[in-house]
Amino acid sequence: MPSPIYRAALAAALSLAAAVPAHAQAPRASAPSAQLPAGAAGRLAGDLVGAVNGGDDDALVRWMDGVRSPESYQPRDEMLGILRALRDQGGGVTVGENRRTPRGNVVVELWGRTVDAGVELVVFPDGADSTRLLRLSVQKPLRRGVAFRPFPRERMDDARIAELIDGQLRQLEAADQFSGVVLVARGDDVLLHGTYGHESPVTGTRITTRTRFHLASQGKMFTSVAIAQLVEQGALSLDQTVGELLPGHPWTEQARGITVRQLLSHTGGLGGLFDRPNFPQDRVFATATERLAYFAGEPLLFAPGTQYSYSNEGFETLGAIIESKTGMRYSDYILRNVLRRAGMRTAQPDAPADSVTDRAIPSPYADDDLFGIRPRVTASRGWNAGGAGGGHSSAEDMFRFARALMGGRLVSRPMVDTLTAGRVDEGGDSRYAYGFQTRQVNGRTVFGHGGGGPRGVAICNDIDVFADGSYTVVVMSNYDAPFCAELKKAITDMLAVN
Repeated sequence: MPSPIYRAALAAALSLAAAVPAHAQAPRASAPSAQLPAGAAGRLAGDLVGAVNGGDDDALVRWMDGVRSPESYQPRDEMLGILRALRDQGGGVTVGENRRTPRGNVVVELWGRTVDAGVELVVFPDGADSTRLLRLSVQKPLRRGVAFRPFPRERMDDARIAELIDGQLRQLEAADQFSGVVLVARGDDVLLHGTYGHESPVTGTRITTRTRFHLASQGKMFTSVAIAQLVEQGALSLDQTVGELLPGHPWTEQARGITVRQLLSHTGGLGGLFDRPNFPQDRVFATATERLAYFAGEPLLFAPGTQYSYSNEGFETLGAIIESKTGMRYSDYILRNVLRRAGMRTAQPDAPADSVTDRAIPSPYADDDLFGIRPRVTASRGWNAGGAGGGHSSAEDMFRFARALMGGRLVSRPMVDTLTAGRVDEGGDSRYAYGFQTRQVNGRTVFGHGGGGPRGVAICNDIDVFADGSYTVVVMSNYDAPFCAELKKAITDMLAVN
């Protein structure tokens, strides 16, 4: 069974923009070596298929141990469990559509030999030696004839836009491929506020426009706005350091020099937090500052300002700075000065998941059900809010947040431009700003942030805000990533030509 620490780290890390995978298509029958991309990464994926189809468990184990990178942070048993499930549940696999991503990973459809279903697998080679396997990620189960189709990129009226999106999502809902809420608006006018699926597959309660979803790393936008408010008030500056702002903690000498700018842009060198063995995954923290005890004295990953590495610890540090400067708990400050000021009515930053009403319960497939052929299970996941994210909100409230931000009701418009200016390359077409992710679409700037994780976490949310104020796209789901990001991107790409 996958490590909860590994899962939580990936869930909060939120690299949803890392690689938008290909959609489900029927497999093409030919040898893996003829189908997979050329080069060491393609050969690694082909050898993986051969090991899975070999049937000999000892040989499978020897192959994995022989190619597994010493730098891999994915538990060995988890990686081996994926390979065995492909063999045992699928009766072996055949290779379908596949491609190599800009980051050098291989995204491949693997269709079961004895089940009429497939999985989308991402093979991550070691960046330093692409003959070595860094990790495996099962993105989603696949169904023949049920695939998300990109929307047409052509000018059309609002009614047609809403019709296209809703029509396709109704089909995916019927095939149990999507559960959630999609809100699309032009300015203040909502074009679509569609609800699909169930808050829980156990109770059968339908998702409504009031349903709250766990925000995960979408809360980083709130932290960024709160820091910006304090900057505009003169309470701190972006160039102040951790040592100056939080002197009463056991920072290393190098960590004391991290600036607020570096914390906001994930260039400070702090780590992921949730992957630390001593971090209590289920603890409800009274303050954001309490989380500092689990990493403040640890060595940095790199010298501040020299690299980019998505860091939950960096944003927890920002949460502690907010508490230090305001004398308020992080969640209280965010509730009063960000959420309520934005007119958000359903958002609950500090409530533990099980106490939240109208909640979409994360509903993944079981760990060993890679092909998604058994009923979904439920998982009561969702930590209370800290600087790195957390809490719950409806899609409508996330739209209200976007409009308040664009309207200058949270910070000034020049400050919005500062927060959303892309600064660090994240890979693909995304650049990280200050608590926001930014990209260019058809010559137009779009910003927002995702929240969720990989298969098994079943928290998947994303938002795009057009910087010219024209459109907002909100997608929230209690099914696995990365579909919410794929859907949001496809909708945004369609809107960008209108």
